[in-house]
Amino acid sequence: MGIFNNFFQLNKKTKFHFSDEPPIFFGRYSDSNKTKLQYEHWNKSLNYYKDKKYLEAYWHFFKYLEDKTIKNVLFNRENNKINFKIFQGSKVVSGLLNFQEIYAEAEVVSFDEINEAVMLKLLHENNSLNYSKFVIKNNVYSIKYFSQLEDVNPQSLYFALKELATKADMFDDVLTEKFNCVHPINMEHVLELPIEEKKVKLKYFRIWIEETIRKIEKTDTKQKADIISYTLLNFLFKTHYLLAPEGTLLDNIRNLQKSFFAKDGFNQKEKNRFLLEGVKGINKKTDAEIMKSLYKVEFTFAEHPLTNIDIVNGFFADELDKVQACINNNEIDDALEICRYILVYSAFTFRLPAVASNLVQIIWQVFYPVYFKELGFVDEYFINNTGELNIELIKAKIEKNIINAKKQHTNLKFNTQNIEFSDKLTFVISFYKEFRNLALESNK
Repeated sequence: MGIFNNFFQLNKKTKFHFSDEPPIFFGRYSDSNKTKLQYEHWNKSLNYYKDKKYLEAYWHFFKYLEDKTIKNVLFNRENNKINFKIFQGSKVVSGLLNFQEIYAEAEVVSFDEINEAVMLKLLHENNSLNYSKFVIKNNVYSIKYFSQLEDVNPQSLYFALKELATKADMFDDVLTEKFNCVHPINMEHVLELPIEEKKVKLKYFRIWIEETIRKIEKTDTKQKADIISYTLLNFLFKTHYLLAPEGTLLDNIRNLQKSFFAKDGFNQKEKNRFLLEGVKGINKKTDAEIMKSLYKVEFTFAEHPLTNIDIVNGFFADELDKVQACINNNEIDDALEICRYILVYSAFTFRLPAVASNLVQIIWQVFYPVYFKELGFVDEYFINNTGELNIELIKAKIEKNIINAKKQHTNLKFNTQNIEFSDKLTFVISFYKEFRNLALESNK
């Protein structure tokens, strides 16, 4: 235990009590917290497949995918076949496999009559798919996958089902938003969020978007183009994480950020103008339209693969250099804006191990304490609303996360002696610097 005393400098007799947190989901689903047992099932799946024991191989395959805490995969084996359902957002992949073949399908949207524009869009998309294809069946646009089992090992099946599931989940939103002739289908598993949670999310969505627009209008568009970009992107990525929207609002956010980062010949000022117009467009949505995008669904596949930690560290280093430049010029508000960008961009773009995401959650609650409080989070990261950071709580939270993750990441470390608590900006910078020293090699 001596090593932990060096890392955390906490009194050995101190036992910090954490309040229970409400079951509220933030950001996007990540499967980076798979258990040791799940990885054992994966290895068994590979071994059984090599021995051509296909049903045994794929029974363990589905055990690997299954997250019992959210019931994202349902499957059963009977009469020499396996029936399965995989939940991915608003879509359900249904399928079966036997000794010889596997078939999987997800119904995307229903339609009243064939629409040429929809057909062309899906035919174009088929050209980019590696495993599955969009098809028409009984007035429903579906996406399906079929293969002989001897031609698809567990790795290939994983990517095939991921493609099918994620494309189905994406295109039901894309098609229903763009075409009036198609309609949602198979939404029985979609759950309503508690109304009080939705009200808080709507309230702060309006507050944040108005704050963003006002700040842009007061900022010199010629001299501060970078800060305008940070401010607009911060709103999008913050909304993406803190509201965890689905449906059209999620699609709006994805499209705006994709357009901003596209290499299309537009300069930064032009991109800022387009992005601001897009944000104002979102602000025109009615409360009912925003609330319609706030619901609960389960996932099986993460949107991104695990990010190489060197990429994450490089991003942090580059942005922290910009933060320091702002501090040198006494531009403290700009420095904070970039610090927020480090947080929100990482959540949107990177997929990190669970312990890293849990640690960064501390920074979310430092930046947005009132929002979390109204959602029902009790632990106070500031003392009596004075702006003074709750050092004891923060250190205890860090210690808890590190200890809980030690079995999976033996070399994991976070030295709180290097964290400075004099003010929010200093704290966040020192936290980011220490975060870069995490040793995240997995022992799975």
